[in-house]
Amino acid sequence: MMSFVLTAIMIFALVGCSNNAVSEIEANSWKMTTVQSVENDGQVIAYGSDDNSTLDSATKMDLECKAENGNLTLSDLTNNKTYTGTYSLKSSSSESTIYEVHIGDTEGLAVVSFTKYNDDSQKATLILSVENFAVNFFALDN
Repeated sequence: MMSFVLTAIMIFALVGCSNNAVSEIEANSWKMTTVQSVENDGQVIAYGSDDNSTLDSATKMDLECKAENGNLTLSDLTNNKTYTGTYSLKSSSSESTIYEVHIGDTEGLAVVSFTKYNDDSQKATLILSVENFAVNFFALDN
């Protein structure tokens, strides 16, 4: 059941993504935009430090992600904590690249694609689906 829910979230989150050549997870550093709770029907429970929220229950958080040579580093700049893990390629298509991720004892999936906007601009997007959360990132502007 949980696998179905996580897959459904990833498919829903990638709707509207372009079919241009997909970025790889290593190509960017990533900044968190939102954390959504699977148990609370996808409700946003945290939002990025550059954003604002009207939800009283959501927490502002500064989280960055970097992937290199199979190693994943999540830096929680709000709480001065670092989490490390690994990733490996699971599948790739012209629309997205899917990775298997392991962070501590937690297994999950990561999807890299592009979010395309009405003005035809696009931004590289990373979604980490771990435990009961979908953590959404945009590429940091380099």
